[in-house]
Amino acid sequence: MHPQAVASSSKTTEQFEIIGFISSADAVAFLAILVSVFTWFRSRRLEERIRMDSDERAKFDVVFRSPVVSRLEPLEGILKEFSSLIRNGRSMSGIAAKISTVQKHEHSEWYFSLTSFLQTHNGATSNLLSSEIDQYWDQSSFLINEISNATSPDRALSLFRQLQSLGDGFLGRSRIILVEKRTSIRATPPPILSFPLYRK
Repeated sequence: MHPQAVASSSKTTEQFEIIGFISSADAVAFLAILVSVFTWFRSRRLEERIRMDSDERAKFDVVFRSPVVSRLEPLEGILKEFSSLIRNGRSMSGIAAKISTVQKHEHSEWYFSLTSFLQTHNGATSNLLSSEIDQYWDQSSFLINEISNATSPDRALSLFRQLQSLGDGFLGRSRIILVEKRTSIRATPPPILSFPLYRK
C-alpha cells in the first residue's frame, strides 16, 4: 500500500477512536446526570414525605393523643388515694365510707370524662380505647365493691392489689394503642404530576 494511503487510513482510524471516546464520555456524563437528578428527586420526595407525616402526627397529638393522655393520667392518683385510704384506715366501716366517696366522685368523674371524649371521636383507635376503659370500669367497680365489703384491712389491701394491677394493665394497653396509632400515621403524598385544569 502507498505510504500516503496508509497515513490517511491511520488518521481516519484515530478520528473514529476519538469520536468513539468522546461519545462514550458523553454517555457516561449523561448517565451520571440522570442518576444525580433521580437521587435528588427521590431525596426531595422522601424529605417531603417525612415532613408531611410529621405534620399529620402533630395534628393527631393536638386533636386526640394529648387530650386522651391528660384524661388517662389522673387514674394513677386515684389508685394511690384508694391505697392510702386502705392502709391508713382504722376500721372497715370508715374505710368503706371513704372508698365509696372517692368512687362516687373522683373515679366516676374520671371515667365519664374519658368516655365522653372518646364518644366525640369516631375511628378504630377510639373504639379500642372505649373497649379497654369499659372492661376496666366493669372489673374495677366489682373490686371496689368487694373492698368496701371486706371483713378486714388485710383483705381490703389484697383486693386493692388486684385493682392496682388492673389499673396498671389498662393504662399500659391504652398507651400502647396511642403509640401504635401515632406510629402508623402516614400522610397522603400529592401526585407527582398535577394538572390544575383537571381538578374539581
